[in-house]
Amino acid sequence: VRARGYYDRQAQVRVVNGLASLNLIMVPYAEPGGMRIVLSWAARPYDCDLWVANGLPPVGDVNFAVFWGQPNNPPSIDASLDGVQLDRDSQLGWGPETVTVRNTTAPTTLRVGVNVYG
Repeated sequence: VRARGYYDRQAQVRVVNGLASLNLIMVPYAEPGGMRIVLSWAARPYDCDLWVANGLPPVGDVNFAVFWGQPNNPPSIDASLDGVQLDRDSQLGWGPETVTVRNTTAPTTLRVGVNVYG
């Protein structure tokens, strides 16, 4: 599967009894020097949440993170997360949830976590 501006994905499809199923995630390119974090899962659990926080010890308050309740971290809370944002919050199974990390001039260590809901 290909689309301009998106990462390519190749997959092998197996057909059983005339049926085939394939779930693909189309993810746009990250800007040069940046990265994209992608979380996908099966139909169950219905909701998984991607969290990104400053990865340097000590582990800080989880409120100083990018997640569904705070998709764009205000710079006044934790400047190390400037340029980190949750692009998509999926709540109905399969995902994806994506976080974009924009190019930064300073070295950055991030902690990535997943919170699983029923």
